[in-house]
Amino acid sequence: MKKLLFIGGTTLLLLSMLLGTFFVSPLLVSAHNTRGVGGAPTSNPYCQIYIQYVARHLNISVATLLQAKLAADADVLAQLVKEGKLTQAQADKTRATLPARLASNPCY
Repeated sequence: MKKLLFIGGTTLLLLSMLLGTFFVSPLLVSAHNTRGVGGAPTSNPYCQIYIQYVARHLNISVATLLQAKLAADADVLAQLVKEGKLTQAQADKTRATLPARLASNPCY
């Protein structure tokens, strides 16, 4: 009888763990989605704080930090074109979206 209860309890525990892993965990992850309506990223308040701290540690303004981020993004796009990973048209299209993306979410 004790052996049957042990096996039944162990089986129930394993089933609970599987249920949590495969069904509950994805629900919890999706509950913390930082995407707004339509999949557009929304600004995270911790992102704003992070950007301010980085600027403060570098002794520059937030605007200067964001301009440097745009310049670095453009440099990466140029490198991708140089390596043949992107076409120039793809890079130009992406570069055109960078200022708006940066304004809405500097931690994209």
